[in-house]
Amino acid sequence: MDELKTSHPIEVEVNSPHEVEEIFDAVSYQKGASVIRMLNDYLGAEVFKAGLQQYIKRHQYSNTVTADLWRALAEVSGQPVKEIMSTWTKQTGYPVLSVRTLPSADGQSLSLGISQTRFLGDGGKEGNVYLSLSAT
Repeated sequence: MDELKTSHPIEVEVNSPHEVEEIFDAVSYQKGASVIRMLNDYLGAEVFKAGLQQYIKRHQYSNTVTADLWRALAEVSGQPVKEIMSTWTKQTGYPVLSVRTLPSADGQSLSLGISQTRFLGDGGKEGNVYLSLSAT
């Protein structure tokens, strides 16, 4: 659903109460959960938990915005969380990775070449997201 023209980013500005119903849908919950799980894996469970604890303690009696969560996680982890997460939460679509093997000149080893495009149902491919890749 996130690739459709009618979709919306996870993070959108709400200007009136009726807009709330429009933005809390499958994209918000399913992509949102996936993005949070991905961030937990990237930062590590203990660091992620410490960041959440700091966020909750700091804002327990107040309203917050998304940037407050990113700030708490960045302070605990030392990582540029806002910059990383904005690539996921402020645009629609999802990444498509293309992987190809690249043999060395002597043919004794291989390297991987990885490129990224963004998939949108209308054929658009502009914009990239931050990805943390590991290989074994």
